[in-house]
Amino acid sequence: MTSMAKALELPYELTSKIFIDCLPLRRRVRPRRRQAPLQIAQVCGHWRAVALATPELWSSIYLEFSYGSTSFDGIPTLFGEDNPDLIEDYTATLLELWFTRAAGHPLSITLICSRGTFLDPKIFAVLAAHANRWGRVELAITEFDFLHFNQIVGPFPLLQSLSLRIIDHSTSFPHRISAIEFSPNLRALQLRDHLFRLLQSPRTLAELPHTLTALQIEWSINEEPLLGKSTLEALVWLFEHFPQLRHFNCPVYHWPFQGSRLVQPLKSLVLSHNNIALHFFELPVLEHLQVSLGGDTAPPHFIEFLVRSGSRLAHLGVDLEYMTSGGLSRTISALPVLPELTTLELRLPVPSAENFQRPAGLARLRNLIVVDVCHEDRYTSFIALVRAWSPLVHAELRLWSKHVDVRRRMPPPGGHIVTELAALNTQGLTILVITPNWTWPSNARDLDPIEDLDHDVFIPPPPRASSFAPFGHTS
Repeated sequence: MTSMAKALELPYELTSKIFIDCLPLRRRVRPRRRQAPLQIAQVCGHWRAVALATPELWSSIYLEFSYGSTSFDGIPTLFGEDNPDLIEDYTATLLELWFTRAAGHPLSITLICSRGTFLDPKIFAVLAAHANRWGRVELAITEFDFLHFNQIVGPFPLLQSLSLRIIDHSTSFPHRISAIEFSPNLRALQLRDHLFRLLQSPRTLAELPHTLTALQIEWSINEEPLLGKSTLEALVWLFEHFPQLRHFNCPVYHWPFQGSRLVQPLKSLVLSHNNIALHFFELPVLEHLQVSLGGDTAPPHFIEFLVRSGSRLAHLGVDLEYMTSGGLSRTISALPVLPELTTLELRLPVPSAENFQRPAGLARLRNLIVVDVCHEDRYTSFIALVRAWSPLVHAELRLWSKHVDVRRRMPPPGGHIVTELAALNTQGLTILVITPNWTWPSNARDLDPIEDLDHDVFIPPPPRASSFAPFGHTS
């Protein structure tokens, strides 16, 4: 009681600031009763009053929809009902209540749907009513729902970050997107579906505001960019039209055999399909690079690019899935000195520690992320690798597969693995293990991922050595 009484004596402004610091780093707030802000508002009448009077707590909402249900349990807390099914159209009601509590602040809205899930039309009515306050909008929805969304014509004066993905596919799709046309201050754009075909519509590209600093677009392998321009010509056009572009993510195909190099002030570059593109870039201020290296013949391209650019990378993500173990070891050992590198993300089968030595040139490396598509037991190899690569302060293992049956069969670890993880945690290492069927710790999925590549222009994340955030990796 004494400690609680002292907490109640804090000035309102300080209590409010503490509450805001309880929110997720990326400000994607899931309305759950055991997480901020709902948990805070349940403690006592005073804290509830402070929470309700702090609009920043309610300016962000993240909802996931799967076959008519939502992945949050905050309905009883908000409406005083034991059974959320008793509340008709509760999602739209929740959104309206949430946005009202935000009291004029820019809104961060994330709606993620699974395939075959459609949103209640009342949700779009609520979104339209608050369109002038959109700050960040992230949608993964059906084409049917997108057409409803596209009927909201704005204007959107505060919208700075827009991410769209269509979860079902069609042979045709409208080029025009109203949320782009009427957003004069748009800074970050993610069109995460090649059906948008933005590169085939130079008029739409030219209408994007020149304030754009981050762009992610999907490029179909059969797509001719910008009405017949070559890949290199299309990128030159793109960089000329958006001189403030600093973060670029595009799966580029059809690179020429030769051509002049693009010297650009990019801070981050994501190339998910074709590492040959590295031959055409010189990026002296690059801080984040994510690239797929393919087979054993790719490393020379990659190493030569790093040396030529003299990049001061802080975050390096490398997909080494199709390399042999020998090629893998040669690639890592051949990394040049990267004195600023703090985070290394590897997509590969977890190697044995004795055959995969930590490179000497990565003196500041503190964060290791391993993404493995194999469904076998990789826990023991991962723990050995983490111990061999000390000192680390953060390590992640993520097991995943594109195949549903494989995901279902991924084995959880034995008790000895849990004991090892707990021991590493006791030694001061933050460690996350995330598989389709098991996580360590149990709330690992809700933690802010260290490789969350979101260009968060709505609420810039507080600076920290282990975080660099140019693009979204949220679904």
